[in-house]
Parts: sequence; structure tokens; C-alpha cells
Amino acid sequence: MKLKLLILFTFLSKVSFSQIDSLTYYYQENKLEKAIKYGEKIISFYNENPSDKDEGYVNTISWLAFLNTEIKKNSEKEKYFKLLEENISFYNQNFEAITHNYFLIANNYSENQNNEFAEIYLLKAINLSELKNIIGEVYYNSLNLLGDIYINQNKFDKAVICSKKCLDIAENIYDKNSEKYIIALSNVAQSFLRIENFKEAESTYLKCIKISNDINNKELQLEILNNTVLMFLTNKDIFQADFYNNIGLSLSQNNDLLIKYRINFIHNKAIIEFEIGKIDNSEKLYLEVLKYYLDHESDYYDRIFKVTNDLGFINLKNKKYTKAEYYFKNNFESKKRFYKNDSIKLISSLNALINLYWNLSDNEKALEYSLISYNIIRNDTKYNQRLLSETLNVLATTYALMKDIKKAELYYLKSLEIKNKLFGKNNLNNLILYNNLLYITNGNIVKHQEYLYLYLNTLNKLLIKSSENLSENENLIFNSTILPNNSHLSFLLKKNKYFSKSIIAIYENQLLLKNLSIRNQQRIKTTIEKNGDATVKQKYQQFIDNKRYITKIEELPVAQRPATYDQLKTETESLEKELTRLSATFAEAKKSLAVSWKQIQEKLKPNEVVIDLVSFNYYNKKWTDSIMYGAFVIKKDSKFPKFVNLFEEKQLAVLLERNNKAHDSIQSKIINKQYSDKEISNLFYKPLEAELKNGNTIYLAPSGLAHQINFKALPVNTNQTLGEKYKLILLGTTTTLVDYKPLTINKKDNFEIVLYGGINYNKKQVEVYKEAYPNELNDLATRSGILEFNYLPGTNDEVNKINKEAITYNFKTTIKTESAATEESVKQLSGKANPFILHLATHGFFFENTKQELSDLDKNIPVEAKKRIYLASEDPMMRSGLLLAGANNSWRKTNNETNADDGILTAKEIANLDLSNCKLVVLSACETGLGQINGSEGVFGLQRAFKMAGVQNIIMSLWKVPDVQSAELFEIFYAACFNGKSIQEAFNEAQNKMKEKYSPYYWAGFVLLE
Repeated sequence: MKLKLLILFTFLSKVSFSQIDSLTYYYQENKLEKAIKYGEKIISFYNENPSDKDEGYVNTISWLAFLNTEIKKNSEKEKYFKLLEENISFYNQNFEAITHNYFLIANNYSENQNNEFAEIYLLKAINLSELKNIIGEVYYNSLNLLGDIYINQNKFDKAVICSKKCLDIAENIYDKNSEKYIIALSNVAQSFLRIENFKEAESTYLKCIKISNDINNKELQLEILNNTVLMFLTNKDIFQADFYNNIGLSLSQNNDLLIKYRINFIHNKAIIEFEIGKIDNSEKLYLEVLKYYLDHESDYYDRIFKVTNDLGFINLKNKKYTKAEYYFKNNFESKKRFYKNDSIKLISSLNALINLYWNLSDNEKALEYSLISYNIIRNDTKYNQRLLSETLNVLATTYALMKDIKKAELYYLKSLEIKNKLFGKNNLNNLILYNNLLYITNGNIVKHQEYLYLYLNTLNKLLIKSSENLSENENLIFNSTILPNNSHLSFLLKKNKYFSKSIIAIYENQLLLKNLSIRNQQRIKTTIEKNGDATVKQKYQQFIDNKRYITKIEELPVAQRPATYDQLKTETESLEKELTRLSATFAEAKKSLAVSWKQIQEKLKPNEVVIDLVSFNYYNKKWTDSIMYGAFVIKKDSKFPKFVNLFEEKQLAVLLERNNKAHDSIQSKIINKQYSDKEISNLFYKPLEAELKNGNTIYLAPSGLAHQINFKALPVNTNQTLGEKYKLILLGTTTTLVDYKPLTINKKDNFEIVLYGGINYNKKQVEVYKEAYPNELNDLATRSGILEFNYLPGTNDEVNKINKEAITYNFKTTIKTESAATEESVKQLSGKANPFILHLATHGFFFENTKQELSDLDKNIPVEAKKRIYLASEDPMMRSGLLLAGANNSWRKTNNETNADDGILTAKEIANLDLSNCKLVVLSACETGLGQINGSEGVFGLQRAFKMAGVQNIIMSLWKVPDVQSAELFEIFYAACFNGKSIQEAFNEAQNKMKEKYSPYYWAGFVLLE
């Protein structure tokens, strides 16, 4: 789009004016016809005096070629370009002029769609420039145009080389604060976008924006912003697109001269609103845009067609099929009148109609339009390969809906072949095509599994690639985009026999998903430490500081958040991506991602068994509302992982149901029943019993609601629990086994025990507080609050006894109680160099979801209070946390200061810490193991937060644990640890001793996750 401006500048700067002053004068006066006549006189003179032909002769030919191009006299233009080719040798040793005219000739061929000859002359210009070291605008323009040609020829590897060279040249030949540099940079960014190199496109566009802010050319600023928004929309990064689009809307506000730019941003906003599901808002904006385009029809034909089509899709989304058909048909007929009947411009309208007829189950009509679309592009000699692939995909889908599996497979494979040539084998389009092939070959087990293997192979590579280029938030969005199509686990339930190759691929995909879930931040940190670059370390520190500040802002009511909030989020996400991409270059980081099942098996002893639980939405010809559970089982002699079908989630959900509003005495009865009956145990243990024969150790990784179960406490017969019959080790992911070592608290490792308990949650003195709440200090007092948080005397006894015991064994300790147990003191542990154990005996909170109703007590809390903000947050990491000193001062009201210690430590804040030297965190509080369950991503809450912070082992609670008995449990646990037992052995011993005295409610509430 900006290329012509650069071409014109180049042209005028290279032509010698010594013999053509009058021609130049007429051009400057915009009298092009007179300029041409004078130029023709000069040519006549040279033709009459051929011996005088020199550079002035060739310069005049160049002028005439250019001037006839300007006034659109194509026959004359072509005559002079041909003459230019024949006489370019008159430049003799003027290599600069020769390269310039090679470029002009190439550009003319390109405009005539003759890319073969355009490429020849561009290569001449480039080679001569390099040979004679003429590295200027002509060289840049030649590479830029050649890159475009390579893109059109689907030679993407060559296009990438051209784009990167252009970037280097632009930085050398232009002033980095100039408009010309920004234009050049924008061209490069656009090239990267066209070859779907989003990483380079994004960084280049953002560089353009940064520079354009310092120049006094608002139109150029707006054009760059618009291109950036379109890039983010193409990459489905809606948050970033919206952020930059809002800047564009603001800059173009109340300025009639900038109305055409403002319309671009309104159009973008319509797309954004549609993408986030605000369909009605989107339609209103589209109609506003359409009105403007219709009022200026001659300039916007293509956009009118695009908007009309999009309005059809809006109505299709709203199931207003009659209105959708009106828009689609009107668009199609208008295009037919404007373009030729067989123009490829019709294909987008045809595909819209096909989509409509799919929704109406009118497959015959869909096939009719699918064949028209296919024939148009197949018969077009200059057809676009990408468009052909999409058209083949549409045709194949139509045949699939008509149950013509043979033809559907044929056209899917043709589409796939083109995609492989265009983008290589590992791209999102291929993943969708493999998924389609999976559905249609469901009845053919051999083909089905062949495509399944290819699908999973592609999926795994895409997941790794995304983790190397995207922020954590973008990764979650990306995964949620592609994983709902992940129906392969459902196929395991329906097939009697699955090939080992397919089962391995499915299992290793599950391992990757769990492994990717929480590794990103720790990978970045490790890389920064190894890198040693001071600038990179500074960027990392800025990233962490930003994240912490953003988290505090999000604890404020929306109306009180600073105006810079969105910009800060965008800048922080960009910083994270930069650091992520840097860390992805390290071999160790990549190696840690994909763990094979064989690596896990190699770590097993003969009597050890791995049970990897999975939960998944069930697909049976269509998506159902059932969530199924299964298990992959690995033993030392396994030839491949075995899949065992378990149960449907609703069966477990009923058994785990608890009345959260009931009194704690009622809760204890419910939990005791759950762990005395064998109903939960039967769901898991019975189907797996045969696989556990001859086994004595189980490594178990939970999934879904299984995160809410203490498996060791489940009865398997009248005399034993699962934890008594087997040595059961709970793992966040079985990939942990590759480097697994049970933790022992050893004095020689210089361990420190950091203890929090006996916390004063109020401004009042603790003794006064005890007197105010005498009824809450009985042995059923739990570590959870409603309106405010009562003092927990058991936690004071707990940490003091642990402290005393630790000192006896010569362990270094730090104890924080009463008002000293602040939120800030926990945060100061971030980056602690020596290994330590962190014990937090306090209240915890967890809110199930954003639609949770307020209790009668909660209704007394002001709308802007902290509790309501947490409860209503869409971020599950804000809906769980721990309470520290002074928490009651903030819980029922809003603190307007973003740097204040409010005594409330959310999971989101914990995730921003560096606790990689914390070998064990003990969350001696209520429901600290709970959180929002997000499929393969695991539990979003305190468990995830501490793992993201780098903690290796976590002891956490599954329900509202009793104060006194929790203190007793941990007194036994630490005594065993200090005596040299591993934390696993010590924890088992503590729970077994408690089991001798108490019912499950009092001892089974805690689990150890290694």
C-alpha cells in the first residue's frame, strides 16, 4: 500500500534533469500531457541523431513510461517500458541508474501479473546492487517486491529471506525517526503477516507504533495502528486488537478529516465485538460502517461486499436464517453484477451461502454452491493456492454431511496436500483437516488411527510452538480454541481394539498438556538466570513488577482502576512474550516439554504402577454434556500404556456433594460417610483392581473432580484403605517421575523452617478478639471465614510446637505470629536463596464460580468490598487465597491503595512470586487444594499458584479442616520429618496415627502433592 510512495521518490531522485528541464517543469506543474509531448520531442531528437544517444535518452524513456502509467495510457506505457529494456545499456557504468530502471521494469511486469519476468528483473536489480554495494532504496524496494512475488508463488521460505533483508536495510538506509522508515517497516510487517509469521509481524508492527508516536503525521499513525489491529485479529489475539483499536478510535475522534480512518476502527470494533460474543453490539457497528461505505460507494465496493457478508454471519449466529439468507444472496448477486460470473471474488459469498445451507441441513443446495465455487477457482489460471485449499475443504465438508465418505476423504486430502506445500505439515489448518478426517473415518479403524496419529503429532508440535511464542494468557486462549475439537479420548471408549501407536500418541498428548500447564513462568526465570544478560534481567524484573502491580489493581473496583490499566496489561503481555521467546531458544527448556511414556516407564520398579487419570467431554457422533473419566496405566512390563474406562463425572459429583452452608458438625458427618462407604472407591478402584495385581506402589496423577479426593483414605475392603494396601504417591503430573526424588529435610542442606500461625486478623488485640468470639473457639472451629475471620488458637499452638521441635533438632526457624504475620512478609520470601519449608496455618478461602449467590450475611457487605470483588472475579486465581494479619480490615471494605498490605494473599499474587527454593509448602488452612477445574490445565487455585511459583511439594486441604486436630496432625508430621523420614513417609505416619484416634473428617482432609 505504501510501496508506491517509495517508488515515486526513488524515481524522481534518480532521473537526470540536465537535458529535460522543460519536461520536469511541466510535471511539477501537473501538466502531464504537455510533459509527455515534450518528452516525445526529446525522443524524436535522439532518433534523428542516434549517435547522440546517451543517459539522457534512457532517462527520457523512463519519464515517458512513468508519465503514461500516471495517466493510464497502457499501450503507450508498455511501448516505453519495452524501449527501456532495449536501451538500458546506454547507462554504461551508471550502475545506480541501471538498478533503478531494472526495478521500474520489474514493477511494471508485476502490475501486469507477469511475475516470471518481474522476478528476472528484480533479481538483476538485487544482484547488481549487491555486487556494486548500492544498498539503498532501490535495493530495498526490489527485495520488498520480490518478497510479495514469492508469497504469491507460495515460495514462503524465500519470502522470509526477503522480509528479513528488508528489515536490515530499512534500519541502515533510513532515519529511524522518519516517515520513510516507518513506511518501510510497515511493509516488512505486512510481509511477515502474509506468510503467517506472527511473531515477527507483531514485533515489527509494535516497533512501528512506538516510532510513529513521535512524528507529526496522524494519518500515518492511524494507518499503522489499523494494520496492527488487523494483524492481531488475524492471529485471534482479541485483547491486543481491542487495546490498539481503542487507541485508534480515540486518536480519530471528532475530526472530519480523519473520518475514513475512524470508520476502519469502527469496522474493527464490530469484528472484535463479534469475536467476544457481543453479537447485537457488533451488528449495530456493522450497520454504521455499511451506511458510510454506501454513502461513498465508488471507493468502497470491496468493503461493502465484506460487511454485507459479515452481517449475514451475524444473523446466522443468531439463527435468524431468513435474514442471513437475504444478506448472503444480495451480496452474491451484487458481486455477480460487479465482477464476472466466474470471478474468484465470488467464492467468499458462495462459501457464506454454503455455510447457511449446512445450518439449514439443505445439503443438496450446499453441494450445488460448493461445486460452483470449486469450478470457479479450478478454472482460474491464476488461482490462489490458499483459496483453492479452503474451497476443497468446504466441498469435502459438504460431502461429509451428505455421508459420501469416499469423496469427503478425497477432497480433504487434496486440501491437506496444498496446505502442506504452503505452510509445512505442522499448522492449525492441517490440525482442523486431520480432525475432519478423524470424524469421517470413524467406522474404519485402520484409517481412523492413521489420521489420529497425524492429528496428535501436529497438535503436540503446535502446543509446543505456542508455548514458545505466546504469553500464559494467550496460551490458555489458544489451547481453549483447539482443544474443544479434541475428541480422540472419546474414541478410546468406543473402540474394542486400539493400535499401540495411537494409544501412545494420545497418552503423550495428555502428558504434554499437563506439563505445559504451569511451566512457563519458571522456564522464563531459569533462562534469565542462565542468560546472565543485565538488560534481559532488568526486563524480567520489570515484567514481575508489572504483574504484581496489575494484580493489586484488579483487587480494586473497576471504576477505581487507573486509566493506564489496559495499557499496562498490554505492555506486560508483550514483555512476557519477548522473554518467553528468548527462553524457548534454550535446548533444556524445549527438552523439558515433551516427555515420552518410555521415560516414565524406565523409572518404575517391577511392583510399581503409574495411574494417570483423564477427564474429557464425551463425543459420540456429536458433542454431549457428559464428562467421562478414564485412566492410563503403565507398569514395568507394559508394551504400551493401557487405557481403562472408569465412570461418568455425574456419578462422582453426587457422591462428593457437600452442603457448604451446613454447620461444620453436619459437614463432618457427610465427609465421614464418604470415606467409610465404598461408593467413591468403587468408581476408581474396581475397574483398576486387576491392573494393580502384584503391585505395591502407585503413582497417581488426578484429573477433574479427582483433585477433591484423598485417595489414600478411600476404603478398598472392610479392613484397609487404599493408602494402607499400597504405597500411594500423589503427583501433579506423572512427568515428575523422570526426575523424582522423595524429599527429606536434612540439616546439612541448611534448611530453614518458616512458620505462620496464631495470626491477628483484626486491628483489635488478640485477647480482646478471643473474648468477642468465645463460641467460635471450640474444637470444631474451622480455618475458613464468612463475614470475617476468627482467631485460631490451634494455629498458634501448632506453629509454636513445630518451632520448638525444629530448634531441638538444630533447624533454623523463623516464626511469624499475631500482627507480624503479614502478607508482605510472605512476599519477601520471593527469591530466597537457601532451601526452606513454608508452613502457613491460617484461614483460606475459595469461591466456586462467578455466578455464586451471595449468602444472607454477604448481602450486608458493601458492593465494592474485597470479598465481593474476589467472589465476582472471572479469574479463578483471584477467587482463592490465604488470610494474614489485618485481613478483617480489608475483607469487608475496599482499600484504594494498590501498594497496601491488605492481609489477603490471593493465588494470583502467589503465582507472581519466586519460591523455587521452597521444597515444601504446608497450607494448614481450609480448602487450599480446591479451585476451578479447567480440563487438562488442572486446578486453578492455590495449588496451581504455588506450583507456578516453583514450589516442589505441597500439603493442602480438601475441606474445612478442624483447627485443633490439624495442629495435632502437623505436630506428628514434623517430628517424623526431623527424625530423618522423607516427607512422604512422615505424612503417612501422621495420618495413620490420627486415623487410630479420629474419623476421616479429622485426619483425611490433607493431601500431599509431589
